[in-house]
Amino acid sequence: MQTLPGAPSLVFPRCAGTGVQAGLVPALPCIGAAAHSSCGSTWTARLTDDIRFCRPVVLAVFVGMAAGVRRSARRRCLALRAVDNSVAVADRSLPSTSGVVKRRVAIEVGIFGTPFRSKLSRNLGFMIHEALMRTGVVPAGQKAILQLPEKVAIGAHARSTWVATSTLVLSASTIGADGSCKGLAAGLAHFLPEGVRLFQVVVLPEENPGEPELEFCEMCTAMEYRYYVPEAALGNDKDPGVEGRFRDELQRFVGTHCFANFSQLDRNDKLQKKLTESGKGNMWRDAFSAHVKQRAASISPGPRSGPRIPGVVRRMTTCKVRSIEVVREFFEGEGGGMLLSVRIVAEGFFDSMARLLVGSAAGVATGLVDAADLDEALLAEVVVDISEFAAPIKGLLLYTQHFDRERSSSWAPPPSTGTNEFFQEVLLPAVRKDWNNDLSLNLQARGSESVAAQLVRRGWGKADSE
Repeated sequence: MQTLPGAPSLVFPRCAGTGVQAGLVPALPCIGAAAHSSCGSTWTARLTDDIRFCRPVVLAVFVGMAAGVRRSARRRCLALRAVDNSVAVADRSLPSTSGVVKRRVAIEVGIFGTPFRSKLSRNLGFMIHEALMRTGVVPAGQKAILQLPEKVAIGAHARSTWVATSTLVLSASTIGADGSCKGLAAGLAHFLPEGVRLFQVVVLPEENPGEPELEFCEMCTAMEYRYYVPEAALGNDKDPGVEGRFRDELQRFVGTHCFANFSQLDRNDKLQKKLTESGKGNMWRDAFSAHVKQRAASISPGPRSGPRIPGVVRRMTTCKVRSIEVVREFFEGEGGGMLLSVRIVAEGFFDSMARLLVGSAAGVATGLVDAADLDEALLAEVVVDISEFAAPIKGLLLYTQHFDRERSSSWAPPPSTGTNEFFQEVLLPAVRKDWNNDLSLNLQARGSESVAAQLVRRGWGKADSE
């Protein structure tokens, strides 16, 4: 049920067969009886004085309008009193027994990213928050606070990702013995966009009084991203050695490094907040932004190297890449063929990090990027702008998240249901189709010809006109 435009809403939960839903009642503005009565009389008197020389018919119209205003005010007051009474009755009807419980939940979803590649697309957290609010399980007067171990890039695919919520008001009858919450899952699935596939909702363990709240993000110790790229996009059919060089270049990223040059720092909310706390931080932000913008706007950009990277940026963009593996996978059917699956397991990913690792390694393997530039970027003593070598979003897929059972023995994610089918039947065909439509990594060194044009010139690809 929608509220009136511009009117606040009074939210009160009520129990239903599939869980706790919400009734939304428009809260109408109210003016005290004495106030609106005197205001209406004064307004009528002024109108009478102003038009005392007008025709009697006009005078009657204005006097009638004044009376209508007073009647409307009375109706608003009565409506508000009725709303207040309804809220009070609803609040008293909520039992403090096992009929209604307050618990946090974890939600597992998959994402078909293609429909969300518009600049106006909303991120996963916003979509789940909106669905929770519309389902009515968020306590009145509050917002759902979400914990996402990994912020899925807008437009990327995801086979499986988990989101934890703040405390919700749930019907105890909808919680299964295994902790599943099928009633809430059905309600959320109804309000989520078609591109978001909901797999399961499970309740998190109840915290004991005095113990800190379960930090869901800390339980997730690593994530696995996969990037799928056709052999032909690397020019492997004309230069068989390019795949080997590509594999070798990717291995340089394994280990603990500062990935400041392999991420979009302007989208790192925690880092940006930290930098704005000091004058030096703000000055560095301005210098970094000026360097990147100058290279992006210039036809003949200057050197890649920019200002020195301060310690706070290095600390907040350092993580460990556990492993990088390249697997050849052949897919049958329409548009089938050989794809290289780059599997990156890391203890943290920054915005565009996986795409920049794959794209820059491909750039070195194909001769578009000097290996020395990549060494300097990974050393991270100074800013090295390689942003133009981010691989396109169409090949990126968040495969899974790893949870540490020892760190949180009280909860471990149950086996996923439907994620493999979603991966095999929806996501992989979509990736293959996107690559068939445009068989190019679209990497381009600023101030030089595109990768596609270079491949054509080297005889590795086809010209657009062919």
